[in-house]
Amino acid sequence: MKKVDSVSLRTEIRPRDMERLIEWMENPDVTCYLNEDDHVTEELRQMLLTVPAPMLAFHLNRRGRFSLVCDMEDNAIGFVKLKELSEQDTYEIVIVIGEENLWGRGYGAGAVHMALSRAFLEWHARKVIARIHVNNRRSIRMMCSCGFTREHDGTPLSRYGLTMETYLRK
Repeated sequence: MKKVDSVSLRTEIRPRDMERLIEWMENPDVTCYLNEDDHVTEELRQMLLTVPAPMLAFHLNRRGRFSLVCDMEDNAIGFVKLKELSEQDTYEIVIVIGEENLWGRGYGAGAVHMALSRAFLEWHARKVIARIHVNNRRSIRMMCSCGFTREHDGTPLSRYGLTMETYLRK
């Protein structure tokens, strides 16, 4: 399987991107390990219908810093969300590659590396954590390959973390 050459993060959200996001959030294979509200697709549809296009990014960023993961042609293929936590200078990362045919090709890891660069080098985060469902082996492997280590075993979620110091040593 061919690995990805390049990935980018885009903060501009277009109506077509919202349509793709809705499709991903309606796909049980994509959302099976996500901890999203049951009504998320209805909220996204309502937003698409009522929010002017230039304001879509503003609305998606209300619950954390939201970026689309894009391929080399700038097509949205997933998203990354970094949410600031109550722990000082700590963010939680959520990564979703919504296009199933692109799973396992390195897009997720590429997006995580870019998001970590922003969090640590631009926002001066002290730590980034990920809460991952214990059965989501693919995400666990990806996050560990990006430098995260398991901090807490839980059911159904385990916590993985990466500090700025560890990130800078890599």
